[in-house]
Amino acid sequence: MDHLTNEQKKQFVRKEFSKISKGNLTINHDEAVLLLERLDIDSNDNELSGLLHDADMNWDNSIDLDGIIFIVDHLSNRRNENSRVIYDEPDEVQLFNKVKQLLKKVKELNDQGIVVSDEMFKQLQQQCGVPDHVLN
Repeated sequence: MDHLTNEQKKQFVRKEFSKISKGNLTINHDEAVLLLERLDIDSNDNELSGLLHDADMNWDNSIDLDGIIFIVDHLSNRRNENSRVIYDEPDEVQLFNKVKQLLKKVKELNDQGIVVSDEMFKQLQQQCGVPDHVLN
């Protein structure tokens, strides 16, 4: 499916995700690998394993649609690196990892029974280096 544009790949992923998830908001790692293989993405790719791990925001062997779309975007961008423009802003992988770190901290606090206030969230956001525009 290398002939598809990135947007066509995303449309395909949305449709297949909906079929696989059967109304759930997530799919498991094995289902995600099968979905990505339908896009001719090599499931033996070490990078893919890392991306699947990163997309599992709750560490519960489940990935939501945004996580799968992120992986497709990342791998499509990697394949097109020769034509990629370099920006001064952190790339999407760095931002994704910062947001993941922020959510992990919030989850850890919630697991301890601590309710995270808006002010506390803002402090955690700053500690993790997540810009405001990413969350709005």
